[in-house]
Amino acid sequence: MAKTISDVIDIEGISPENLFKLLTDSKKISEITGFETKISTKEGDELSALNGGVFGRNLFIKPGRMIVQSWRRITWKKDWLDAILILSLTEKENGTRIDMTNANLPETELQFIDWNTYWNPVREYMMKKAQKAGV
Repeated sequence: MAKTISDVIDIEGISPENLFKLLTDSKKISEITGFETKISTKEGDELSALNGGVFGRNLFIKPGRMIVQSWRRITWKKDWLDAILILSLTEKENGTRIDMTNANLPETELQFIDWNTYWNPVREYMMKKAQKAGV
């Protein structure tokens, strides 16, 4: 049975526009997370993450506001639906609020899906950047 998870992620010290640019920069996200990532800002383009362990496609892109992607782990059964990830970016005081919804997740795979392994390094990157800027 497919499951949906939702979360709110706050990233301090970056506007939605700049966070969007960061999240769609393959080189920078690879550096931040420590995993090879390929992503773009174009609808229909393919993506991959976690050194190729996850792959998918951009379904909808609204620069600075929203990213919608389909994705799946390479270990998922062929007849399983792709997961759908929706990231909605909203400006908040001193940063960006991300409303994240991840749908069509196979129930048996939930134990392997930990978005903190992605968001925590992004937060740490922003904290280091703020420290260097003297904020």
